[in-house]
Amino acid sequence: MPARTDIKNQIVTVLKAATTIASTRVYIGRQNVLPDSATGFPVVYVYMLREDAETLTLGSTGRHQTRTMMVGIDYLYKTTTPELIESGMDTACGLIEAAISASTTLAGKCKDIVLTSTEYMYDGTEENPFGRAALQYRITYFANEP
Repeated sequence: MPARTDIKNQIVTVLKAATTIASTRVYIGRQNVLPDSATGFPVVYVYMLREDAETLTLGSTGRHQTRTMMVGIDYLYKTTTPELIESGMDTACGLIEAAISASTTLAGKCKDIVLTSTEYMYDGTEENPFGRAALQYRITYFANEP
């Protein structure tokens, strides 16, 4: 299995273990469709944004690379009033950050994982409010060039 897949799977495992975040509704992939009902919230999506590679050894075979992968973690939250969206996302982001900080090597899948940014977005109507917290993490790992 590719290292990228292993890393994303381990993030899902870490977040599912922190069940107060989104219970078992933690998935790999970008989702452009909201869950069908209030029972589908909160939900977390884990996906890759980009990856940079730097070759550390020269030669025609067996080159070693440092790879830096940017991963997005989206937390979608729905509640009864717009005022509760912000506090709900604050709480969830704190839980996500704590869960990942407790496993900075993702069970040996990477060398380090660091939060680089968090962005809040709001949508819906006053009667049907929901928000999205988009966290971005920088993940460093080593790989041999294919």
